[in-house]
Amino acid sequence: MAGTSTVYSPGSMRREKRAVAGHSVLAAMAITALKVVVGITTGSLGILSEAAHSALDLIAAIITLLSVQVSDKPADADHQYGHGKVENFSAFIETGLLLLTCIWIVYEAIERLFVLHVEIEPSVAAFAVMFFSMVVDFWRSRALGKIAAKYDSQALEADALHFSTDIWSSGVVVLGAPAGVRNRIISAVSKVDGLLEVDRVRIRRAGNRYFADLSIGLARNVTFQRSKQVADAVTVAVHDVLPDADVIVRSVPRAVNTENIFDKVRAVATRQNFNVHDVSVQNLHGHLHVEQHLELDEHLSLKEAHDRVTLLESEIRSDVPEISSILTHIESEPATIETGDEILRDARLEKRLKEIASEFPEILDMHDVQIKRVRGRLYVSCHCTMSDELPLSRVHDISTDLEIRFKQEAPELFRVLIHPEPSTDNRR
Repeated sequence: MAGTSTVYSPGSMRREKRAVAGHSVLAAMAITALKVVVGITTGSLGILSEAAHSALDLIAAIITLLSVQVSDKPADADHQYGHGKVENFSAFIETGLLLLTCIWIVYEAIERLFVLHVEIEPSVAAFAVMFFSMVVDFWRSRALGKIAAKYDSQALEADALHFSTDIWSSGVVVLGAPAGVRNRIISAVSKVDGLLEVDRVRIRRAGNRYFADLSIGLARNVTFQRSKQVADAVTVAVHDVLPDADVIVRSVPRAVNTENIFDKVRAVATRQNFNVHDVSVQNLHGHLHVEQHLELDEHLSLKEAHDRVTLLESEIRSDVPEISSILTHIESEPATIETGDEILRDARLEKRLKEIASEFPEILDMHDVQIKRVRGRLYVSCHCTMSDELPLSRVHDISTDLEIRFKQEAPELFRVLIHPEPSTDNRR
């Protein structure tokens, strides 16, 4: 039985070949634009390389469309064998473009490996674009291959093979990103106690190792030691997700909504590396007045100390404009160890001090009274037992009143130190 072959009309063949080539051009334009946007926003060399690859595909698709349009022209006086060779020429151009793209990708990879430091932030959009690209490449590879086989078109067949390989290259890029790791790290780190916010998380991979760079928000009045403790806890949380990751944690001071005026004053002092205490605020006729104690190096002159206080007060008024006035009591911060002359035993004075303490109903017991003479001055220290449930503010007031009464009874006392203890502590 003789073989049969299907004969197609030239008009139908040209329409179908040009239509599938035209659709390929539109798809390449859309994919290239998406990859460029996502590649720039994520900083992924893989996606940027895919964007360059898709740009090449766009040019190749345009060349294929033009070559199909030209190759379908009938033979003429200048081209007695037709225009079919234009498809071979288009393949040559595509090869050259591919070579240039490879050179750029290699150059960019070397730059990033040895010169530049680029952070990569994989996102849902990045994965969505890559999967969309794979679906489109699969669709147009099938469409081009079908028309190529139908009309024996070498140009369309080459394009179909080209786009089928693109599916694998896009798959490799997807595998090179740590899918879901960023969200898992944010979830783990957010559980760390003392953390206000996770400001930024960046992850990159080099070989078989991950590198994580995090910025975390902490209350601005936390100490440096506490900041280090939180950073260590964040590192542990990251290692729970990526055990062998190299982790860098940066803490950023943040003002919290729950800050009161005392917190704000101390935060400004901490920022200037000053230690303030006994901060009190009075509301007089709608105006806030602040009083505070500031410790400064005892070796400073009065002028130097006053200049520092003036700077601090200016900073506080700038940060807390509702404050009308500030009065700072300057205290000398000891820089030397004092040598005590002797420890005294004064039964009469000790008995009188205990009698004064008994006048305060909240003081359950007074013990461990110690009297010292340092540089010719008398120092007294003692322990006072009080109820466990007594508010700290009341404890402070009682200690202050007791100190005043001690000095009234014994004006020769230079310093009095009262150590309050809960009643349960003394039952041990």
